[in-house]
Amino acid sequence: MARPPGNSVDGGRSRICAALLLLPTLLFGSPNDTARAAERSQPVALEINGEGVAAAKAVLILPGSSEFARRLLTDPWNWPGLFPSPVRVQSVIRNQDRAVTDMYLSPPFSFGELHMVVETREISPLRLETRLLRGDVRQYVHVWQLIPLAGERCTRAVLELTMQLKTWMPSWLLRWLVGHELDGHLQRVLAEAGRRAGDASACASGETAPRPSD
Repeated sequence: MARPPGNSVDGGRSRICAALLLLPTLLFGSPNDTARAAERSQPVALEINGEGVAAAKAVLILPGSSEFARRLLTDPWNWPGLFPSPVRVQSVIRNQDRAVTDMYLSPPFSFGELHMVVETREISPLRLETRLLRGDVRQYVHVWQLIPLAGERCTRAVLELTMQLKTWMPSWLLRWLVGHELDGHLQRVLAEAGRRAGDASACASGETAPRPSD
């Protein structure tokens, strides 16, 4: 069973203290990993509003076709290997154009596991949306927009993420922690795509795609 977030002041302080203890690890990751990810990604744009809603956007250049990227990103059984924090997929129920996934996450900004039931839909072959149905967070929307490049040898993947926790946290801490989780997610998506596609060098150059404008 997941341990639901408490609403007490003491519970909130415990979560913040636990997260503070993790900050040195979060802020000083592996320079080699960061450099490799930077070759085929753009910096994450992350904003936190006054209500604690985090909104982020990032762009990856993945090796392989858009169909290859779609298969990698939409299969929930792949997700444990695509996120830096432990992810446990409890069940996946597929129904025509959607999949409902019952999952547990153990991010560093939470005390214990977060339980989430999410629905993934392919709005089109190039737009993949995962939305919260119920769980231990207030909001969670994870969208991939896929754009074929270089004759389908590469794919530009635009990620947009919106999330809001139920537990209060200072905006500066939430920014660091969400940014860390997202950076780790992007690095793992790149690494797994490269591992499955084989030679990813053709997509390492920024010449395969112009820098997008916001």
